[in-house]
Amino acid sequence: MSLLDIKSVSKTYGLGEGALTVLSGADLILNKGERVAIVGQSGSGKSTLLHIAGLLDKPTVGEVHLNNVSVDDFSDRKRSAVRNSTFGFIYQTHHLMPDFTALENVIMPARIAGMSQKDAVTRAHELLAKVGLSHRLSHRPSELSGGEGQRVAIARALMNKPEILLADEPTGSLDPDNADSVFDLFESLVKDEGMALLMVTHNPDLAKRCDRVLHLDHGHLTQS
Repeated sequence: MSLLDIKSVSKTYGLGEGALTVLSGADLILNKGERVAIVGQSGSGKSTLLHIAGLLDKPTVGEVHLNNVSVDDFSDRKRSAVRNSTFGFIYQTHHLMPDFTALENVIMPARIAGMSQKDAVTRAHELLAKVGLSHRLSHRPSELSGGEGQRVAIARALMNKPEILLADEPTGSLDPDNADSVFDLFESLVKDEGMALLMVTHNPDLAKRCDRVLHLDHGHLTQS
């Protein structure tokens, strides 16, 4: 049974002659434990597709199903709750809250979801240990290297034990050595946690490490 099923999704911004279509009839199925990469040129619609998959945006046409349930009629409040419990998000830059420590940044999604402070702290300590940052718990983002910040972001994305991890160029802002190290960790954690992965990347070497590679070109999604 598929976790995520995107059916004939199109996305158009604007109206009339100024309208811009960035997705056109895209179909995508993501199964439990599967790792899928989406590749394509800048501006091809990759991030838009990821945002629709993660309920951050709505398609102009088409349907999105999670665990065989359509999300089309979900209220904004329900979409937000499902998004927080079902998905973990990792972006090219870590987007950590600058005034919070590494530990506090990782805890935040769990507190939003209603987890107790005690359980959230325990889970955050475990995850930060897994990403090799037990010694950086009290450091703020400005005190972390780029690679360390991205490791904190990975821990934060795993906090609520999501079914699906959505990654938009997760190593794109790192130098090659750091990128390889972070992705090795990222890949092992996805496997250990039993999550499905949907990743946007420009890096063909990272894409090849996934189970499937899809190509997005001018809004059209095809199997590579």
